[in-house]
Amino acid sequence: MWGLFRHICLIFLFAIASSAQNWEQFPQPKILEDNIEFWKRIYGELNSNQVIFTDQEDLTLVYRVVKVPKGWRARKRAIKRAKKQIKYALKKLHRNPKKAIRRSKIAREIHINLKKHPRKDKYKRWRKIRAQGGLKDKFKEGYIRAGAYEDEILARLNRAGLPEQLIGIACVESLFHPKSHSSRGAKGIWQFMRRTAWEFMRVNRLVDERLDPVLSTEAAIKYIQSAQKKFSEWPIIITSYNYGRNGMVRIVKKHGTEDFTKILKRHNSRRFKFAARNYYAEFIAAVEIYQLADKYFPDVKRDKPWKYEIIKLPKAMSVKDILAIKAIKRSWFKKHNPALTPRAHRGRELLPKGFTIRVPPKQKAKVEKKLAYVRKHKSKRRFRKFTELPAPLYKSE
Repeated sequence: MWGLFRHICLIFLFAIASSAQNWEQFPQPKILEDNIEFWKRIYGELNSNQVIFTDQEDLTLVYRVVKVPKGWRARKRAIKRAKKQIKYALKKLHRNPKKAIRRSKIAREIHINLKKHPRKDKYKRWRKIRAQGGLKDKFKEGYIRAGAYEDEILARLNRAGLPEQLIGIACVESLFHPKSHSSRGAKGIWQFMRRTAWEFMRVNRLVDERLDPVLSTEAAIKYIQSAQKKFSEWPIIITSYNYGRNGMVRIVKKHGTEDFTKILKRHNSRRFKFAARNYYAEFIAAVEIYQLADKYFPDVKRDKPWKYEIIKLPKAMSVKDILAIKAIKRSWFKKHNPALTPRAHRGRELLPKGFTIRVPPKQKAKVEKKLAYVRKHKSKRRFRKFTELPAPLYKSE
């Protein structure tokens, strides 16, 4: 009995040591300490109805936290008005602090918030004001959603020999929203742009594999592995996910170093601005909040992990043909095969022979048997190349 207990304890200690070792791979440069604390506040303290006004180059300069109304237009107006008020108050404080504090409530609030700040130009930086919305409630929603994909993501990172903490990239990019899309055209939980996606997965009239959490995770792993061939330091590799590999290659070559602290101090260009300079700090903050989710979001009921089996189509057929056998609910099929385009889901594209789809667990044999009797179609458009769905790395129930 004692031997078994000792064995379990050793396994537990080894797991802790392994996790700590993985975390040590991600250094936290002193230059980023304040930025990391700022993003931890964004993810773990402030909700989306709160906006923090700070300096875009110095996140320790926090002027005010303002509550804003719901609705895109009302929110935008409130932020614009608050920014104008802060700018006006800063100008007054710069000219005559005592008079400004006496006459303006906002100036008095800013003065109190910056009272102990050592910067001599703290009241002169009204051209650098930046508004950042809180994300605690959105982070909580993302953590709940992540329950469906977490097993898959972590298992695949482990199989690739990559640290589990890299799940934080998906956290920063989309908060695990599978239908997330940016104004620049990035999609999915890993937010791949179309051009980058073409390198690692398929995007065409039949499928957009960026929208599949499993396929896009495999693509993200391939991207990180490709970045590892160019860089040796994690801050550079992770920043390249936002800034691009070629962009980071040029920066590293220009300064002759992968020291992230030196790059942040030396490099200044029109492209390497707030988003790129803060991406690694956001990643570190997101991972820390994610790992302490029980503390920040107690008693949360997470989405159940995906459970499914995979089959290959015996012949070319449409989604309508698959659903016509009445073995799979339309809602289940659409949710678990998100890479299929709306055209494909409406039955306007034929899925080629050998195409892989997800089906409910314990239904594989039944579905395969019924699909064998589906009438044969002649496809006018042939998708010769497509990615097969990778098998789940956990046992389907």
